[in-house]
Amino acid sequence: RLIVDFLRIWYDSANLETHLTSLAPEAIERGYLLLAIEKSKTEQLHPRVRFLLADLKQCEDSHERIDILKGLVEERGAAEDWKQLCISLLERKDFHAVIERVDQALSSVLGSTPRAILLFLRARALSELGRSDEAIGDYSNVLDLPNCPVQLVAGALLCRGRVFSQLGRSHDEMADYTRVLDLPNCSIDLVVQALLNRGFIFSES
Repeated sequence: RLIVDFLRIWYDSANLETHLTSLAPEAIERGYLLLAIEKSKTEQLHPRVRFLLADLKQCEDSHERIDILKGLVEERGAAEDWKQLCISLLERKDFHAVIERVDQALSSVLGSTPRAILLFLRARALSELGRSDEAIGDYSNVLDLPNCPVQLVAGALLCRGRVFSQLGRSHDEMADYTRVLDLPNCSIDLVVQALLNRGFIFSES
C-alpha cells in the first residue's frame, strides 16, 4: 500500500504508463504500477494537487501562498489556479511577474470568461507600469472574446475608459461609457458608474 501511494504521489498517470511499458512482463514492479494506475483513474484529483489545495486553505503567508499556487499551476494548470496566482502577484505589486504569468496562461486556458479575467489582470499590471496602450489593447481583447458575459464587457469598457481618461482622450472615454449604457442586461451598478463617469466629463467640458 505504501509503495502504491508513493507512486501515485510522485508520478502522474502518463508517467506511470510510460514506466510500465519499460518493464519486463515478469517484473515484480508491474503489480505496484498497475495498482497505482488503477487508483489514479478512479480519483478526480491527483494526490499532489489535494495536498497543495489543503496547504492553500491553511496558508496565511503571502510568499508561501504564491509558492503553493505556482505548484498548483505546474501540477494542474486550471484557470482558477492561474487566476489566483496572478491576483496574489498583483497584490504583491509584482507587475512584471503578472504579465509573464498571464502570457503563459493564455496559451492553455480556454473559455471567454477565464480568458477575460486574465486579460483584466494583465491590463491592470500594464497600467501600473505606465504601459497604457498595451492595457487598452487587453481591454479591447476582452471585448473581442466570443460570448463574453455582459458584465465583463461592461467592466472592460469602464476600465478602458479610465485609461483613456488618464491619456486625455475624453472623446474615446465618453464613447466607452456610452457603450456601457447601450448593453442589454447590464447590471445597475455598472450602468450607474458609467453615468457618473459621463457626468464628470460633461462637468469638466
